[in-house]
Amino acid sequence: MEYVEVGRLMQYLKIKILENPSFYHAYQMDCEEQITNVFWVDAKMILDYRYFRDMVSLDTTYCTNRANRPFGFVFRLQPLEGHTCF
Repeated sequence: MEYVEVGRLMQYLKIKILENPSFYHAYQMDCEEQITNVFWVDAKMILDYRYFRDMVSLDTTYCTNRANRPFGFVFRLQPLEGHTCF
């Protein structure tokens, strides 16, 4: 991830915290200090999870082509009805 992109992401997350005190975010870095995972949640998301018991994960690093363009992989985990990939 380019430093400009990381800066924009961090700026966005800071704004969300100021707008919504229940907003929470965390990220993981690899040994080269590159961001590998970003997680965020707010109160509405927590309530929705309690009601629906499912989650959606978006992975844009799943596969890249020769032009280094990411493939967006979306995975929905539904414990009661099964899982969906699209």
